[in-house]
Amino acid sequence: MKHLKIAGVCLAMLMGAQAQADDNGFYVGIGAGLAHEGFSGFRADDTAFKGLFGYSVNRYFAVEAEYADAGTLEDDINGLDVALTNDGFISAVLGKWPVTDAFSPYLKLGYAFYDST
Repeated sequence: MKHLKIAGVCLAMLMGAQAQADDNGFYVGIGAGLAHEGFSGFRADDTAFKGLFGYSVNRYFAVEAEYADAGTLEDDINGLDVALTNDGFISAVLGKWPVTDAFSPYLKLGYAFYDST
């Protein structure tokens, strides 16, 4: 469940930060946001970063590869220092709907490979 939560936060973080090519070709994007975790007395925040590159096959279809780093979340629980690190890779395909030259909503479907320590 924790992995799904982290993946959801990271995906939402970059939805608005995606850089997109006109019709076809390579593109890159970056994003930053807040990573937060809270459970059983543990509460922590850190800055999260994400970078992606993709290839737009045409104006309707693209593929992406992403790396996300949710930082190191640290807290003290009853005198015990606890730290969580989360990072991972995401691969995705995008279906785009070019409404105008400047506006193209998209549907993104992918899989996240995350490591939480």
